Amino acid sequence: MRNEEKVACRTPAEGRDGVTNIPKWKYDAVSAAILLILKKDGAVPFKDLHEKVRGRLDADTLERLGSLKWHVTTVKLEMEVRGDIRASRRQGSTAHRSARLRRLPFNSAPVRPTLPPWPKDFPKPRAPLNGSCGRAS
Repeated sequence: MRNEEKVACRTPAEGRDGVTNIPKWKYDAVSAAILLILKKDGAVPFKDLHEKVRGRLDADTLERLGSLKWHVTTVKLEMEVRGDIRASRRQGSTAHRSARLRRLPFNSAPVRPTLPPWPKDFPKPRAPLNGSCGRAS
């Protein structure tokens, strides 16, 4: 895994010059989840963001990711630097919202909805053979 592609994550804070390099697949997964959440919910308080991201990532991705809070914070800061999201600070709390809507990198992000398994004793749905969606013609 030494040759995997990395993303340099910066911070928008004045006086901080450090860069943290994380694997591109981790950045893509977390940033896609954050953008989906902000698109759906609008402004989201920072304290709630990591739990909402947890709900958007599948179990395999969460296991491979490592520390979710650290990755959400690191990716969120880089997204602020890039202008993908904005932080609005009011009354001692910070909320984030999408700065602009753009096409998400679905083909590269391993964000998949987690669905419960189909019950074994429940029949699978059948598609209509004539393409009429079950309506009489």
